[in-house]
Amino acid sequence: MSAENQGGADVQDNAEHRSQLRAQMLELWLKGANSPVSLHLYDSINADATFLAIDSDQNKIIVSNLDTPIGIVPKAVIRSTDVISIVFPLPHKFGKSRSDDLTISEQEITSMKEDIDKESDNVH
Repeated sequence: MSAENQGGADVQDNAEHRSQLRAQMLELWLKGANSPVSLHLYDSINADATFLAIDSDQNKIIVSNLDTPIGIVPKAVIRSTDVISIVFPLPHKFGKSRSDDLTISEQEITSMKEDIDKESDNVH
């Protein structure tokens, strides 16, 4: 295989990998809808809420019943750049009586967004 063909195959493999990552991330957000979450924000602020959705650019997190140190906010939009991590409770698996938590950090969200942006650039 020529170097040119190999380079094209690498780009294709990378695009497919990014596409799979995007699909997995979108599935996570969809499955997380209406789930209780714990938000860890900067300045050592922790807040519990119900995750509703995230915008298509993954910049704004929409929640309800945001329980903050100063009270409960019925509905709120939180910038993802203000979030250190989001903790989702995972459903019970294999008949276990406890649930594990899934934590998504700001760095992971940023990395996924960068991968999606690269994929979009390669498509155009």
